[in-house]
Amino acid sequence: MAETIPPCVNMIILGFVANISIGGLFIAGLVPATVLALGLAAVAVYYGTKIDPDQAFEKRRRCCA
Repeated sequence: MAETIPPCVNMIILGFVANISIGGLFIAGLVPATVLALGLAAVAVYYGTKIDPDQAFEKRRRCCA
């Protein structure tokens, strides 16, 4: 995901070597980076709501009970 999030060194080098607008590359990198970030956040929320912290962490139950 680091290659898609602007400002990325790979994008700057590609824009310089291929004579492509670096600003255009940055704008083009925002859409995939946003989609990936939202997808990862959705997966984290989905699995985070399924886990019971008291069952997941045995030490927590012993020390605080």
